Amino acid sequence: MRQTIHQASHAPTSEDQRSEPLLWGRAIASAFQVMHSLGPMGRAVLDRMGIHSIELDRFYPAQLRTNLFEAAHSLWGDESLYAFGLSMASFFRDNLEPFYRRANAFCAEAGAMNDCGRIEGIEALFEDSVRAYERSMRDSIRNPTFDGYGIDIARVSDLNFRIVIRSTSKLKHWAFPKGILLGVFINAMGHEVDLDVQFQPTMSKDSEWGSICVYKCFITHNKKNKLPSEILSDSRISAYESLLSQSVSLIHQAKQELDTALKQLEKSHDMVMASIRYASLIQTAQLPRAELIAQRFTNFGLAWEPRDQIGGDIWWLSSTPASAPWTLALADCAGHGVPGAMLSLLVTTGLERIFDADPLCAPSKALARLSDLVRQSLNQDRAPDRKVQQNDGFDAAVFQYDPQNRIIQFASANIDLWVLPMEGPVRRISLDRFGLGYREVAIPALQEIRLEHQIGNRYLICSDGFTDQVGGNIGQKGPQMFGKRRVQTLLNTLSCHDPESLVRTLMVECERWRGENLRRDDITILAFSLD
Repeated sequence: MRQTIHQASHAPTSEDQRSEPLLWGRAIASAFQVMHSLGPMGRAVLDRMGIHSIELDRFYPAQLRTNLFEAAHSLWGDESLYAFGLSMASFFRDNLEPFYRRANAFCAEAGAMNDCGRIEGIEALFEDSVRAYERSMRDSIRNPTFDGYGIDIARVSDLNFRIVIRSTSKLKHWAFPKGILLGVFINAMGHEVDLDVQFQPTMSKDSEWGSICVYKCFITHNKKNKLPSEILSDSRISAYESLLSQSVSLIHQAKQELDTALKQLEKSHDMVMASIRYASLIQTAQLPRAELIAQRFTNFGLAWEPRDQIGGDIWWLSSTPASAPWTLALADCAGHGVPGAMLSLLVTTGLERIFDADPLCAPSKALARLSDLVRQSLNQDRAPDRKVQQNDGFDAAVFQYDPQNRIIQFASANIDLWVLPMEGPVRRISLDRFGLGYREVAIPALQEIRLEHQIGNRYLICSDGFTDQVGGNIGQKGPQMFGKRRVQTLLNTLSCHDPESLVRTLMVECERWRGENLRRDDITILAFSLD
């Protein structure tokens, strides 16, 4: 705690001119000191309140101490405010010095006094200690909202007093004045007497300005043969032990609550993951069956890896007879995980509708129709609605093959076709560069290319999760995308590979490139050869 200790100046400052009540730093310092000593829990409270230091001779908004009391009381209860009060006297030694001198003079002469004189002297010093406390508190505030602050002292019997404190403090903060009363008096008279301060809740009450707190104070002979500093130290240690015990209890309670929350979170996580695993089974079941693949291709390589067990990549194969023209499609839907999977279901359903209605539908027309179906299904074919904020779509490629005439028809939106001939360089066919299904505008007419299949040619289609995977860490440039140029260069070195080994090699290279970087997206690679 930073303590700028010097002779206090009570001259008005620019801060004093403000209308809000201000408190001397010394009136807050004990609370700060105790909270700081309570370890991580106390310091966490101070950090949340933005209190990092207290300058003793600076004035602070009075609400700061109120907020600190509230925070401490909510966590540790009355013991925290009692500990604040016990430590208060050490920050007001200059104010209390006249009282301490009178107490020392009395103690020096007490041995020569009769019992009556001793009782009268002790009672007078007790009243003096209360008035010293009262003056110190009055001096510590600027711009008070209540001018009636004061302490009434009533002698009930020998060494028995009733104290009434009127202040702006809340009634539930009654332990703070108790600690001050005890700390001020015992600090001076502890080697002679002991003091028992008892709060009287039935006699105390809230008031329009704050509270009226009543205490009974009993002065008894000190039978402990301890110095005042030892008595106060014992009181502080007892208060701190109580606070630390409560802190341990609070930590234990917080741990139990955290354990319960973690168990509930684990249960919820298990339920979510179980649902996702089941959804993965459903999505996998939508993929073409092995016998259908065997009927269409002489060799087929596949990598289908959703980033989050389920995803937005989906590939589809028509169920027309093997001798008739058939269609292969790959779609990369916006997003991954559950949202992407839901959109992929719309795409799969749309492809089924289109080719059930017209098995020979041209690839470009099929993509245009599929774009319209998705826009309609998501209500993205209408004027924007403030309540409907989504704007989702997909990239797609449609590869259609007529085995009788060895003719390929291909159309795509943001997905390329690579042709790997038996001899010569790899050819990349890139057609339209826009997404499908989105809200903004109706798509233009899609391009379509017609190819003659050459025996020995292999074909490859992939989603951008493969080409856009980040990795490499090349020099000072940092991670880079794998990129289509790098794919084409790699394919040229793998021209002799069959489709299965080709896909395996590409995935190994992709993982090597990724390194320690995160998987960015779903990945699908389709490589195949035809009769």
